[in-house]
Amino acid sequence: MFFPPNLTPEQIALIVKNQKSKETFEEYYQKRLSEEYAAFAQKPSFSLKTMMVMSKLPELVKERCRKEYYGSN
Repeated sequence: MFFPPNLTPEQIALIVKNQKSKETFEEYYQKRLSEEYAAFAQKPSFSLKTMMVMSKLPELVKERCRKEYYGSN
């Protein structure tokens, strides 16, 4: 990685740390999906309505995550 010569070692370390700590979209999506599933796991129900929502949940969370993740960057 190339850094301009006027940066101090502390600034370079901070830049490298921020780049490594940035969460990828897939990691963000998996975290949000597990949070949404956790809400259903607290009160389990085997109704048809719950099953339909659970089957559609990954698609809805992915769309929401795309808007949040790429909208903020």
